[in-house]
Amino acid sequence: MKHHSQFYASKIEEPHFFDKDSNYQDINNYFSLFDNYSGQKILFEKTPNYLSDVLVPQRIFETYKNYSTESLENLKFLVVVCDPVKRAFSDFVHSRQAASKLGRSKKLLQSYKNFDDYVEAGLKNIISA
Repeated sequence: MKHHSQFYASKIEEPHFFDKDSNYQDINNYFSLFDNYSGQKILFEKTPNYLSDVLVPQRIFETYKNYSTESLENLKFLVVVCDPVKRAFSDFVHSRQAASKLGRSKKLLQSYKNFDDYVEAGLKNIISA
């Protein structure tokens, strides 16, 4: 989508504005993601965690409600669903990378022996919810 002439992607691929308290403080930070906007019909950003965070829908509504009634009326959500196995593996890889950067890789590697173990743990969490 970011290569289409009528779409403008945020300058940060996954800004996590609506799902991280530290990012959600200032709407100007969010709008700065679109600084170089030049009239495209559709502005967008993508953050996969928005689907799983219970605070996100209300935060998006409140942000756009306070910004402009027209913006709220024209607000659309596009949800792209990936192959669940590929998505789970991607999450596993990103989790390992993030843990490594934060110095938690040893704990994470001990928690999950491999991808299968990671999937089993995730299924247990879903079933117990």
